[in-house]
Amino acid sequence: MRPKHAILTLIFCAAFAPTDLAAEKTFKPDQNGQVVFVAPTRNIGCVYTPKGGVEMYVPEDGGPELACERKEPLYVRLILSASGKATIF
Repeated sequence: MRPKHAILTLIFCAAFAPTDLAAEKTFKPDQNGQVVFVAPTRNIGCVYTPKGGVEMYVPEDGGPELACERKEPLYVRLILSASGKATIF
């Protein structure tokens, strides 16, 4: 498994691991048109930007885009774009 894929897998497993909190959740877009959510652990937050972007932000490739940030133990920012390739910062 490539390092980027391993990190991506770990981030999402950590975010949604607690089985008592694994119930399906629905998120509505905010006033800007983006969907913002935080994992039950409160350590990972994500912003989904629809295709075409929003007034304040347009993804480099035009979207859609999912950007997630993990705070601890090491700060990581991960962006999944329409091309399907993850970029890790």
